[in-house]
Amino acid sequence: MNRFHRLLAAAALVFLAGCWGAQTRKDLPPEVLYQQAVEQVEDGAFEPAQETLDILRDQYPFSKFAVEAELLEADMLFDQEKYEEAAAAYRAFEELHPTHPRLGYAVYRRGLSYEALSLPPDRDQTGTRNAIEAYQKLLYLRPEGEHAADARERVQKLRQRLAEHELYVARYYKRRKMYDAARGRIAYLVRSFPDTPARQEAERLAREIEAAASSRGGD
Repeated sequence: MNRFHRLLAAAALVFLAGCWGAQTRKDLPPEVLYQQAVEQVEDGAFEPAQETLDILRDQYPFSKFAVEAELLEADMLFDQEKYEEAAAAYRAFEELHPTHPRLGYAVYRRGLSYEALSLPPDRDQTGTRNAIEAYQKLLYLRPEGEHAADARERVQKLRQRLAEHELYVARYYKRRKMYDAARGRIAYLVRSFPDTPARQEAERLAREIEAAASSRGGD
């Protein structure tokens, strides 16, 4: 066989090996496909991981690993800092699989997704409230679970942020001499977040508001 024929034969083998490999990949059992996807996600190879998960779902739509794939897709979104999409994916998993053994993980990760969207106290606090809701749901469902202790700490920190938001708004109203509105914010803070460090500052601000209101004739 001359050199040209040897090269042609080698190229044909490479082509056939590629076709065989693709076909074999579809024939792999679901647990192997899932593990491949996990490793690809760990390596940051998100597009190949998605392709692997698509094969898994197409070939084994009723496998338990097809369900696990839903969580892994949500994790991929989180790892890519697509937090809104990740939160939606985790919530979808919660709604579709309310008795799944990894439900607590999904709820916890939804909380982390919303917390990543949480803004400073002088901004809108929707992300903060959503994160607290998720963590509190986790503590209700899995009070002694793997992520419970961390969730409690995060709720405490986020409640402080909400309290600081109320302080920010109260100070704004005070500057605008809208004392009744400022009092309302302070009262809400003391009533809703009595266990936060912000309460002491709220009481000091309340005294300032009353002094300022008295100097204007009791507004």
